[in-house]
Amino acid sequence: MPWLWFRSRYSAEQLNLRSSDRLNDLTVIVIVALVESLVELGSFPGLFDLSVRQMLLGVPLAFGFYFLGTVLPTMILIYAILLPRYARVCDSLATTVIVGGLTYAAIHLVEGWSTFASPRDTVLSLLFVPLTY
Repeated sequence: MPWLWFRSRYSAEQLNLRSSDRLNDLTVIVIVALVESLVELGSFPGLFDLSVRQMLLGVPLAFGFYFLGTVLPTMILIYAILLPRYARVCDSLATTVIVGGLTYAAIHLVEGWSTFASPRDTVLSLLFVPLTY
């Protein structure tokens, strides 16, 4: 809904939805996808215990659900709605990047790997967020 509201009022360029360097964007996407895939596959070795049928059903479903439910809304919020406003308010590219990064980290304060079972676990989980994102 926010995307539809902002899309009707701003151009694709103003919402950062149009690339100025597609080859560079593709390079970044491929490198991030490869590194993230290797880290995820190394972190969750149980994935290879699944049958071929389970993987053929589960991988596309998981990708689709996560993309539509998490990735796309987060990207729209950060890149299309907040960053242009940060750029206008801050009037500095460096400050915009830093504030955008902190916003992205704040969205991930409660992750699946976070644990709040004890004060120590809570502090470690919260410290890990800015180091990761």
